[in-house]
Amino acid sequence: MPDPQPSPSSPQNRLGDPVAQCPLKAKSHVIEVLVVDSNDKPVADCAVELRRNEDEAAGSLTGPSGMVRFVGLDGAPCKLSLYQLDPTAWESDGAKAIPQGLPCQPPWESISTPKPKPAFDHEVEEGESVSQLSERFGIPTQTIWSDPANQELSSHTRTSYVLNPGDKLHIPERGVRYMDVSVDKRYRIKCRGAMEILRVRYLNLDKTPRSGAPYLLRLVEGGGLAPLDRTGNSTGDGVIEEFVPASLSRAELLVGPADDRQCHIVQVGYLDPVTTIPGVQARLDNLGYYCTDDDGTLGPATRMALEAFQIDNDLDITGVPDSATQDALRKVHRS
Repeated sequence: MPDPQPSPSSPQNRLGDPVAQCPLKAKSHVIEVLVVDSNDKPVADCAVELRRNEDEAAGSLTGPSGMVRFVGLDGAPCKLSLYQLDPTAWESDGAKAIPQGLPCQPPWESISTPKPKPAFDHEVEEGESVSQLSERFGIPTQTIWSDPANQELSSHTRTSYVLNPGDKLHIPERGVRYMDVSVDKRYRIKCRGAMEILRVRYLNLDKTPRSGAPYLLRLVEGGGLAPLDRTGNSTGDGVIEEFVPASLSRAELLVGPADDRQCHIVQVGYLDPVTTIPGVQARLDNLGYYCTDDDGTLGPATRMALEAFQIDNDLDITGVPDSATQDALRKVHRS
């Protein structure tokens, strides 16, 4: 059987030879997705799925720039999802047109549509907070904290930043949401709740604010130092305040001029509730009423520290962490 011949209308090269149409020519469209946090910083390693139909999809993780690029698409509309995040944890923040790419193979694989992740109870471990668990499980902090099953934990005596090891925290169902997208556009997606505020206040020995002190803040996440250090000066009230990733577990805070810095290690998420002796001791230590020698027991050092705190704050001098003292500790410590 003879080889098929090109039709007279087939394109020709400069020598007049016939050139067959590339079967991938129509598949040169692209879709780009840029994922940023609530402070417009790129979000790396965020799972993005582009779905063609119920059975075919393409997925990838965002790079360090927060970007992922899907190429080799035809002109048909698709659906986009950050399927590892709850539907309330992300939103479209606009789109702009971009040029087509070079022809290449379409990216589709046989991937069934993700199903919602069922609700479950999580036992809190040392150093965990709701904001950290929110990022781990892809559900906004407020969604977790306001769930009726967490009503006892979220009572007025507790905050989402202070959990006790062994607490049972209910993690609600994580749904899946898709948005309609079209080719040759870059979509900007904003994630909610990816950042928290780290606030530290410094006082001089005479209890006056350490104002205007230069500082260097080094953030330590799971794998090591975060990409960017933070620098600045404390406020007139002696406060250092910076936005930090919710996954932050440890920070190194160097305070003072470059040739005479004092290094302080801040353990994030390790503060027990003020209703516990370790929680009372940690707040007293942070406020300058040192009692770490007692190590979780209401010993003489803790009683002396409590009495000193009660005197400074016009409380009844009892040497025990009564409710009035707990309320004052929470207010002065701001947690």
